[in-house]
Amino acid sequence: YGTSQNVPYGWKKRAGYPLKVDPVTVDSVKKDYKLGKLLGLVLSEGWYETHAKYNTHRITCAFGKHETEVIKEYKSLLMDVFGIASDRIVQYETRTATKIHVSSKRLVDAIFLLANIKDGSHLKKITKFGMSGREDYIRGIVDGNILGDGCRAKTAHGSYIRASYSTTSRELALQHSILLNSIGEHNSIHVINEKEWSIEGRSGMSKKAYNIYTKQ
Repeated sequence: YGTSQNVPYGWKKRAGYPLKVDPVTVDSVKKDYKLGKLLGLVLSEGWYETHAKYNTHRITCAFGKHETEVIKEYKSLLMDVFGIASDRIVQYETRTATKIHVSSKRLVDAIFLLANIKDGSHLKKITKFGMSGREDYIRGIVDGNILGDGCRAKTAHGSYIRASYSTTSRELALQHSILLNSIGEHNSIHVINEKEWSIEGRSGMSKKAYNIYTKQ
């Protein structure tokens, strides 16, 4: 089976395969570093989509066109954690981003156990079940968050590395801070209030953002 942009949200049938074979090929998933990192990337870059007509469910992520290594790692994590082969992943370019989507009810169900990503970016949060786990899993979430919506860089004076993570979700910001504290990384949260923006003749109001900083 392969996906086709000409069949919205649906699978395009190939001879010899039953209709709508789910691309997840594993029966169980470990709460380890790789799952945590995949979750962090989905929290940062992804959202849930569905289409009632085709009865399909998918996770979509949008990356900057320059983020080729991040895209490669995301696809690798899909394979390592859920056994989703590259030919079951749709990747295409828009004017400003590279979008990747996977139509899979089993993947959606697994992500929903760990996080809420269906009510808008400002309401994203990790579930109670998703917040608990071993240290390597927690570190995976933190690293995935930072890889998707943050960075690690030397401070201006160059004396240490500072990791930053930004989100418009107040609850997710607090959860990221809690996860950092749980693995012994002290941090601070800075609130950036709404403000007007103007780019290439377009304008609007930005949402309130929360930046979390930690010394590495």
